[in-house]
Amino acid sequence: ASAECLKELSKFDEAIAELIILLDMNLDTANRLEALYLLCINDCMLQNEKGLEKCLKLAGEIIASDNSHACTHHVESMIAMQYFRQGNFNEGCKRLCIAMKDPKLNLGQKCRYSNNLASGLMMKGKYAETGALAEDCLSKIKMHRLDKHLSQILDT
Repeated sequence: ASAECLKELSKFDEAIAELIILLDMNLDTANRLEALYLLCINDCMLQNEKGLEKCLKLAGEIIASDNSHACTHHVESMIAMQYFRQGNFNEGCKRLCIAMKDPKLNLGQKCRYSNNLASGLMMKGKYAETGALAEDCLSKIKMHRLDKHLSQILDT
């Protein structure tokens, strides 16, 4: 909980230090995956590509053997975004489609992942599909008053 608070306060280095200590402990798989996910976010915010790559590899290994954890879709999404940053839009889109199948996603998460998928499709030159996804997200956001997601969708 402390690392989450530090992240929210933009104290990413401190959050990383706490998460590394936590990961050295004997955690069950679900807590280890959650700690790795939080570490991924902090590494991403600091643009620590080496740390992010290591975290995503470890988290990816966990979800490859058991994808039933609550934050599996978050990890899939982070892996997809890493593929996008590396220019591998096919694999990134594939991973986002996996994340979007999670029945536990709320509407805001579905819209955010759809928006990210639209970005990947746009980078692949699939503009018609991109527009349809973005329009669908925009209509859901307006209908359900999810205004905090609106700027992300409009950017696409």
